[in-house]
Amino acid sequence: MARISLEQLRTNRPQVDREKLDATTEADIRRHTIEDGQDPDTAPVGYRLVPPPAEIRSNLGLTQHGFAQVLGVPLATYRNWEQGRKAPDPAAASLLTILYREPEAALRALRSGATRPQTVAFDACTFKKITKIKATRKVVRDAVAAPAKPKGKPRRLSGKATEAKDRA
Repeated sequence: MARISLEQLRTNRPQVDREKLDATTEADIRRHTIEDGQDPDTAPVGYRLVPPPAEIRSNLGLTQHGFAQVLGVPLATYRNWEQGRKAPDPAAASLLTILYREPEAALRALRSGATRPQTVAFDACTFKKITKIKATRKVVRDAVAAPAKPKGKPRRLSGKATEAKDRA
């Protein structure tokens, strides 16, 4: 990738024939597509159109907070989708498409899904705490599973202790 300064960009503007570009018709574009060996009537491959989350939300008459709860995602995640900072992952995009095409069925399914696991949103600090708790549990579990080993040299038992040990 070539790096140029803003000044170089301003002095060496790309040569675009705006008149020719504006005069290009849909028929011209179709003809060029055929000349390139592509079928202009087929649907594009490699991506799927996802309806805008804000449009779906407004069609349902929900707030951002309410729609995020319906979807089971954190409010910040939903806002990032709506404001175009992030794209929904494939599963969320599928859910948004279903909500767009069949809102009643999707909402009915989402509302009746009381048994589905709840989405838990947590930050990095909480993640560190959870990781620390898991590590502590593992240490405790390992300590309980393995008998404690005596430290240092084994001690000689006195006569009474030996007799008590033999009886047990």
